[in-house]
This record gives sequence, structure tokens and C-alpha cells, in this order.
Amino acid sequence: MNKHTLISLLALTLGLASATGLSPVPGSGRPDAFARAGDRLPLRSLGLDTVTGAQIQIPGVPPRTLKVTVNAAGRTELTVPDLPPGRVTVTLTRAGQRITRELDVLPPTTGHPAFRSLTNPGLSFEREQVLPDQVQVLLNPALTGAALNRRLETLRRYGTVTAETLRLPTTNARLAPPTGSPCGGTLAVIQLGSGQTLEEVLNALLADNSGDIWYPDPISSTKTPAALAPVLPGPFQSAPPQQAVPGVRGNLPAPQTGSFYYQPNRSPLRPGRVLGAARRDLGGAGSTIAVLDTGFSAALDLHGELPSSRVMTPLNALQPAGAGTFSGTDDFWEGHGTQVAILAAGGQSGVAPQATALPIKVCAPDLDGRAVCTTRSVLRGVCLALDSVPANRLVLNLSLGGSVPTNAIHAALNWAEQQGAVVVAAGGNQGLNGHPPEYPAAFARPGVGSQRQLNLLAVASVRPGGPAGWTYSGFSTRGNYLNVSAPGEALNIGHPYLYSGTSFAAPLVAGAAALVQGAGLNLTPATPQNALRTAVSAQAASAFQTVSVKAFMLSPARVRSMPGIEPTPDLSKY
Repeated sequence: MNKHTLISLLALTLGLASATGLSPVPGSGRPDAFARAGDRLPLRSLGLDTVTGAQIQIPGVPPRTLKVTVNAAGRTELTVPDLPPGRVTVTLTRAGQRITRELDVLPPTTGHPAFRSLTNPGLSFEREQVLPDQVQVLLNPALTGAALNRRLETLRRYGTVTAETLRLPTTNARLAPPTGSPCGGTLAVIQLGSGQTLEEVLNALLADNSGDIWYPDPISSTKTPAALAPVLPGPFQSAPPQQAVPGVRGNLPAPQTGSFYYQPNRSPLRPGRVLGAARRDLGGAGSTIAVLDTGFSAALDLHGELPSSRVMTPLNALQPAGAGTFSGTDDFWEGHGTQVAILAAGGQSGVAPQATALPIKVCAPDLDGRAVCTTRSVLRGVCLALDSVPANRLVLNLSLGGSVPTNAIHAALNWAEQQGAVVVAAGGNQGLNGHPPEYPAAFARPGVGSQRQLNLLAVASVRPGGPAGWTYSGFSTRGNYLNVSAPGEALNIGHPYLYSGTSFAAPLVAGAAALVQGAGLNLTPATPQNALRTAVSAQAASAFQTVSVKAFMLSPARVRSMPGIEPTPDLSKY
């Protein structure tokens, strides 16, 4: 009798309701199985060998629609419902006794939701893919030397293996040396051999309970949407080749096909200090905002808002850590990461004009000019940030996302939060496409099973208007995981373009977090949302009440009592 069968029988007898998956990082449990929507999943993969007389439940799925069959070998199979990618629980109830397992749903190989094109009405495109022939495996950081080599050799039964060591987090000055971090371990990538399928290999790796294999995951590749034209105010057109702009230092390069997020700015004047903090002692000094994005180019900082003294050496996470980490960090032709860094920490347009920016390139340009970010690069980027800055002085800004969650990224962000880092993520720009959840922002949704709810700040975009002074941007994804909002539509920082998207709302919140962190205003990893909303209390710091930063998400009652700050919708109850 195997381990899964024994646990299953015990659970049915004793009424246990826990999953069998391991939790290498507490609160970041592994699933019991992976399966694609539409697959026929053998229930023994979930440790459920018998379901006679039992009822199966999956939250949000009517029980009568669940299809359970017996295959030719006599094994009971569950047809996985057409659910969005992510973690769900599967509960079996019989005679009042319950057993719960956790399933990670992958996109189907066919019929993947195709998103409507935002630039070519009538066309559609698949915004994200799961690589069908590759698996990434995060190994236990304790594995070194001969033990590590033996484990890598066992992985070669599934295909060709390449491996790299992730950067180990730097020691936090107020904590003991970091333990239990997913960073510092070996990240192996398996190029699957002939006859190996993604789901079979992932489930075989989950069945290994030695403790060596921490997180097996699919690798997903995310593209940024091409444009937000249909939901932006005023006419939209592909930006023309740039001419010299009065009052700015240099020109933007001529744009190419596939420009995203940007409208031509008819009045690209040098910006006034409208987003930055009003007081020198509340500028975010001592806090570092790591911008995991498309890189950084000083040439795209047209007003010199981020001098070299406030920009750490940019890092490249598109390849394994090594000599290449410090090269190839330039931003794309049109910029994205550069503008995100300016909005977070720019001297004039930024919310935290005294904070330090750490650009980390995790996205590469595709043939059509759009940014493509793989989960492997994002994981590297998180570890590089934690290696470079003590977590309690770090704000992570992730103006990126995709529909397929990665367990190793959940673990890395979870660990970073527990060490004092603040995580900010763009909520998504799929307001026209059915509002699919976007990860990592959607890790702020209520926890599922052994995978806890992260305390990250998931940002929606708003624009001026409506009875409360602000209203949702038409492109902004909505969902129960969004807990904070900020202006993100047609932002003018004195460049030839106006910037729109939750990508640009997120750094305003990241800058606000840096202000709170830099001032030591009790921004705890357990409650960053509440800290941002209540930091302007009399008990915190009376001087802080003069700050006019519109990225702070305060309760309407608190906001209305403060001159110069307008209320922003609270999305936590949406």
C-alpha cells in the first residue's frame, strides 16, 4: 500500500481535512497534483483511490456538473472542470467524513482562452502560454555537492537538465541569518524527453517526498497587452517618430510596431512636483524599490529624475546569476521599466524622491516589440533583489503578471514578506477580457488550502471622476484580490508619451510604501495594506499629515479630513 493510499484511507476513517502536499516554505504548500482543464485526472493522483458512495466538491463548480468515470483499467477519473489556472480544493465527503486535496489547474492544450486584441478589433491572441516541453524544479537549498549531483542525475530520467544556483538573500540587520529561504537553492530546468508529458512529469516530481524537491512548476511566458486604446479617453494613435521636445534632455527613439500603453503627449512640459513628498524628511530615504521590469536606461529618463546616486547598479535576470548579471540591462526602445522607476522614485514625478531604485531586467523584447517575461526570470529577479538589499528596507515592484501562478514565486514572495519586504504588483489590464486573475497580484486572494493569502499590495487603476472623485479605469482588471488603487491613466511626467495601465499605477503605491518604510511608520509585513491606509494617524507622526501623495490608499473618512488628498476607491470589498 503506497503512502497516498494509506493517508487517503486514514482520512476517510478519521475525517481528516488536510492535504498531503509538502510546504517547504510555511504557507506555500505544494499541490497534490497538476492537471489541465478538460483532462481526465486519476483520483489516485490526489491520494483518493475509492469514491464509492462519496460526493466530490470543488468550490464554484456545481456538483452535478462534475464528471466522474471509470477507465478501462478500473481506475476512477475526474474530468477537470474548465476553471481558470490556479489552486483549487477537491473535497470528498462520505458518511459525514471529509478529505480535502489540492489541485493546480493548468491551461488546456487547446481552447486556451484567447484574449481580444486591443489594437485590431475582431482579432484575438493568446496572452500567455505554458511551455509544453519544459519543467522548472526548485530544489532544497541544503542540497550541495555529491547529494545535489545525485538528485540532478535522477531528474535526467525525464529529459535534458540544466541547473543554476539562485542568489542567497543578504542578511537582514534585524534578524538572524536567513533560513528556510527558497533563494540560495538550485533551480533546475528539464527539457522533457520524447514521450514525456508536462502533467506526468510534474505529478511524478510531486510524488517524491524525500524533501529534496521543493517546488516543481510549469514555465509560463507572459506578454504585455499591445495597447489600451479602446478604453482610454480621447483619440489614440500609434506614436509618431519623436522630434526634439522643448525643455527635455534628448529624444525618445522612433517607436516601432507594437507600441503599448502609450498615447502621444500633446503638451510634454517639464513636470512640477505633483507626486513627490512635500517634506524632505519623508522622501523614502533608506528604502530601496526594486523594479522587476524591462530594464533601465538613463537616456529614457528625459529630465534626469533618477541620478546615478539613487540608482543601484541595474541587474539582468534574463540569464543565470554570474558575469552576465551586470550587462544587457538597458531598457527597450520605448521604455517601461524606466518609467515605472521614475513614477516610484523620480525626483519630480516620483512618489518617493529620496528612495533608491534597483532596476532588475526580467522581461525581454519579442519580435513584435512587446515585453515577454518568463516565470523563471521573475523568480531569479526576486532572489537578486533579496541578495542586494536587506528585506526590511526593500519594496518589490512587479508591474507584470500572467494568468498562470507559479508556486516557487509564491514561496519566494511569501518568504520575502515574512522578512519585512513589501511586495507591490500590478492588478492587470484585462478589463475588456473577462477580468481573469493576474499573478503574482492574485496571490493576494483568499488563501486556498496550504497556500496562504499573501499580504502583497495588488493595484488597480483609477482615473479622476465619479462621485468619490475617482473611478475605475476601463482597462483595469477587477476582482476580489485587488486591495489598493492608484491613478494609472494618461499619466504625464513630461515625456512625449502619456502612460496608462496598472503597470504605472503600481509604482505610485510602491513609492508610497517606501515613504512609510523610510519613515519607520510601522509598515509590518503582516498588514501592509492597513499600514498604508492608516499611516496618517496622529499616533504615527504629526508631520506626516502634510504629505500630499495621491497613491496612498486611505479610508474615505480619513482622506476627507486631510487637505490636498482625494479619496480613491477601496477595492477590498469588490
